[in-house]
Amino acid sequence: MKRNILILSVILVIQVVLSVVVFLPRQNADSESGLLFPGLSVDEIVQLTVTNSEGKSLRLRRSDGGWVMPDADDYPASTEAVELVLDQVVALEAVPLVARTASSHTRLQVAGDDFLVRLDLETRESGEYSLYLGSSPSYGMTHVRRGGDSAVYLADGLSSQDISPTGGTWVDSPYLSVDEAELSRITLENANGTFVLMRTSSSGWTLAGLSEAEEANTGNVNVMVMRATSLTLLEPLGKDADEAYGLDDPAAVVTLRVGDEEVTLLVGAHDTEDSTYVVKASTSDYYARVAGYNVQAFVENGREDLVQPPPEEEPTEP
Repeated sequence: MKRNILILSVILVIQVVLSVVVFLPRQNADSESGLLFPGLSVDEIVQLTVTNSEGKSLRLRRSDGGWVMPDADDYPASTEAVELVLDQVVALEAVPLVARTASSHTRLQVAGDDFLVRLDLETRESGEYSLYLGSSPSYGMTHVRRGGDSAVYLADGLSSQDISPTGGTWVDSPYLSVDEAELSRITLENANGTFVLMRTSSSGWTLAGLSEAEEANTGNVNVMVMRATSLTLLEPLGKDADEAYGLDDPAAVVTLRVGDEEVTLLVGAHDTEDSTYVVKASTSDYYARVAGYNVQAFVENGREDLVQPPPEEEPTEP
C-alpha cells in the first residue's frame, strides 16, 4: 500500500513538473540576447514610419544633416526626438511575456489590424522591422509586439500616447520665431480693417489711432503680440503653393517690424473639422498648418477687440 502511494506521489510530481515546463513563458527564439530586436542599432536605421489607429502615417528619413520629413519636402525634424524613440525601441527586452495567442492581440491592441501605434523601421542592410504599441495596463507600461511574432511583452517607458504621426511633435523649433525685444510694430489686415499695434515702452503695447478718451485693451493686444512672436506648427505642408491653401486672398496679413526688417505672416484657409489654418511666413520656405487658437485673433479681431470698452455708468438714484 505504501509502495503504491509512493509511486502515485512520484507520478504526481512528474505531472506537475511537466505542466510547469509546458506552460512556462518562453523567450522568443529570435531573442536569445534578451532583446526584442537583437543586433539592431540606431545607426543602422534609416527610416521610421509612425502610423496611428486611424491610419494616419508620418515618415521620418535620415539625411546627411539629420532627420527630415520626406513627404513635406524634407522639412527638418528633431534628431533628438527621433533618436530618443529609436533608442527605446532597440533597447526593448523580450520580457516579461504577457501573451502569445492571436486572440490576445486584439484585446491588448497590438493586432495587425487593431493597434494604437505601429512603428515601421527600415535599415541599411538587415531589412525592415515592425513594432506594435498597444494598451497601457499601468502608468509607464505598454503592451508591445514585434511584427511577425505572436508574443506580446510589457515594455517600460515606451508609450503610444507620446508617439504621434503629427509633424509638430517631431520638430524642436517654432515655425515662426521673432525676438520681441527687437519688435516695434505689428500691422494687422483682415476683413475688419487695418490695425497697427505700437510699442510704447520696453514691455508695453498700444493701438495706434486712439482718441484721448480711449485706452487699448492690453489683454487682447498682449495676446496678439505673443502669438505673433512665436508660432508652432502642427504639420509642415511642403514648399509648393496650393490654391486650396487660401493664401491668394488671405484671411489675415500680419506684418512685423523687427529692427530694420519686416516679417510677413499670411493666414489662409480654415479647416473647420480640426480647427486649423494654413499659414506662410516670409522667414520660411515652407507652408504649414497651425492650430486655430494660434492665429484666430488675427482673423477675427476688430477695433472693438483692441480698445478697452468704456466703463458702465452707474444709474442715477431717483
